Amino acid sequence: MDVPDRLLDVPLDPLLDWARAGLAAAGFRDAGAAPVVRRREWSTVVRLDTDRGPVWVKANARDWRYEAALQVRLARWAPDVVLAPVLVDEARGWLVTPHGGDLLRSVPAGADWWAALLQGYAGLQRRAAGHVAELRALGLPDMTPATLPRWYAAVLERADAEPDARRLLPAEDRRELERLAPVVRELAGELAGDGLPVTVEHIDLHPGNVLSGPGGLRVFDWADAALAHPFLCLGGALDVAAGDGSDGDGSDGDGSDGDGSDGAAAAAADRLRQAYLRCWTPDPTAPVPDRLRRSAAVAECLFPVVTAASWLRLPLPLRPDFAVQWAGHLQRFRVTARLVAAGR
Repeated sequence: MDVPDRLLDVPLDPLLDWARAGLAAAGFRDAGAAPVVRRREWSTVVRLDTDRGPVWVKANARDWRYEAALQVRLARWAPDVVLAPVLVDEARGWLVTPHGGDLLRSVPAGADWWAALLQGYAGLQRRAAGHVAELRALGLPDMTPATLPRWYAAVLERADAEPDARRLLPAEDRRELERLAPVVRELAGELAGDGLPVTVEHIDLHPGNVLSGPGGLRVFDWADAALAHPFLCLGGALDVAAGDGSDGDGSDGDGSDGDGSDGAAAAAADRLRQAYLRCWTPDPTAPVPDRLRRSAAVAECLFPVVTAASWLRLPLPLRPDFAVQWAGHLQRFRVTARLVAAGR
């Protein structure tokens, strides 16, 4: 199956004809509203209104087409975390997903919600860890710890080629990033040797990719997913969750540690970190072992490298707004890497 590598200029009719025919065969009736379309180089998403509510039709470009097959399997292994597609064409990377609720970013989401999300996500990861060969066969990128030094080298090469990245990363910062290559090898080696299983990692777990509905929280948009160390999810999710500043009661934390909002956010992040890490212990009521805390710190440090690597599939040059985000990931890694390598 010849799947386009870019989708902005690809006609919509074949995708919509496939979706409408499949929906009709499944008993859905078109509600008559005009489709709502969002097009990007790597994906096309169309909202179709039906008598059973809206559905979401998605086409993926070639390097992301595994999402359709991946969502089928994740929904089978963890239906409490991932919605099963209504329709799927795995070869073309097309899928139709039912409406699963509102985006989490549009509803009040306190720490209790985030803890439930991270614990459910850990359960999915543990179940998926038993299917690594199948996931690999689907075409998920290999971002396991052993591969991270190679990914880091590719990221640095791309940074030299990106016009905006050269502007956003001063020469001294780029040189420091190059000097951090041995640190990446050291930290990746720690993760490779910590005994935790390789599994699926979403890479982009944030409130815009989580639905809140009557059935609970559901994670969607798995197009950036990879095979990786499980704890990488903490690198992005904790920043967003702690930034919500909520202890589950709408407050901004008690601030009693004297560090103001930064201290409250750090405390909130650590509570959520522990809620997630306990899912990887034999006794979830016991204190989290230091070895898991260390693996979490290392994975959180390396998360910006993995995120930057996941963007390498995008064409050169990056859009200016993407380049800002991409360079920001590298700056974040530059600031934290030596501290984490020193055990702080």
